[in-house]
Amino acid sequence: MDFAKFLALPALLLVTSCSTDLGTSTYSVSDLGRPQTTMSGTILSVREIAIESTDYVAPTVGTGLGAVAGALIGHSQGKTGTGAMLGGVAGGVGGHLLHKKKKQRGFEYQIRMDTGHCITMVQGPDIVLAPGQRVTVVYPDSHDRRGRLIPLA
Repeated sequence: MDFAKFLALPALLLVTSCSTDLGTSTYSVSDLGRPQTTMSGTILSVREIAIESTDYVAPTVGTGLGAVAGALIGHSQGKTGTGAMLGGVAGGVGGHLLHKKKKQRGFEYQIRMDTGHCITMVQGPDIVLAPGQRVTVVYPDSHDRRGRLIPLA
């Protein structure tokens, strides 16, 4: 039982420390060497928004650690499988509740491209742009990547 308590603090710290960096200067290793299309435009409007995390690490880690802790507790009572199952469910629910509360500040930008058409993009708060400001829009060449708005000098 003491070992289960020992697991609880690291589990809580791991689950609550998971976050996604939404900055325009952060790239993943898989972005290296990949070409991206860039176009210029002008910011038409800006609206502050809340960005909810889509990271499933917290519920997954909570389920795994809850199952281990439940198995350890259940083992002392001869019910390892039941303890693991109940611990996994409790850990997953706890991780989900922590996950649901994570919101980050961001901005929705409407941009008129130099080609004449308009687009809307959302990004994190590391660079705040203003209506009338000229920007470069970086388009990823793959749908599983995110675009970026970068101010023109």
